[in-house]
Amino acid sequence: MIQYGLEFNDGAGSTIETALAPLANTRTATFNLAPCTGIQVHYHTNHELFQPIKGGLTVGVVNQTNVWRVFNVSAGQLLEIPAGDIHYMLNSGCSGAILVGTWPLETNTTFLLPALGAFPPEAQLMFGRSAFPAVQGTFPLIRDAACLARCGAAAPAAGTAG
Repeated sequence: MIQYGLEFNDGAGSTIETALAPLANTRTATFNLAPCTGIQVHYHTNHELFQPIKGGLTVGVVNQTNVWRVFNVSAGQLLEIPAGDIHYMLNSGCSGAILVGTWPLETNTTFLLPALGAFPPEAQLMFGRSAFPAVQGTFPLIRDAACLARCGAAAPAAGTAG
């Protein structure tokens, strides 16, 4: 599946549907995240608003002054990610999560950061020890092996989709 010029891994059990909201001049996407999956570390050239409508998410953000914060966002809460802030989202629950994301339509670009997995361990600390292994080496949907084990699900074999 190709969305926003990115190739998403359908085998991870997650889907993304996009739509335009012309009255607000925005692009809206609905993310259906399977248990223990998330969205790769990335940033946008414009701000992003998102709201879980089912389940919850763990969101890690590094802002423009290199301050690292982790948020647990529940259904019904709204979180704004400022333009340029590096972030990831992870459904660390044992059931699916649905979130709606909205971005300004004009010239918004998303940049994935898969090369972060090549950083030495001391550089990875800014992303948090528990979050980084889930992000490392995947593109762009991620699966959290510790979460899968906790939820009684099997992680995909190395080199396979999902």
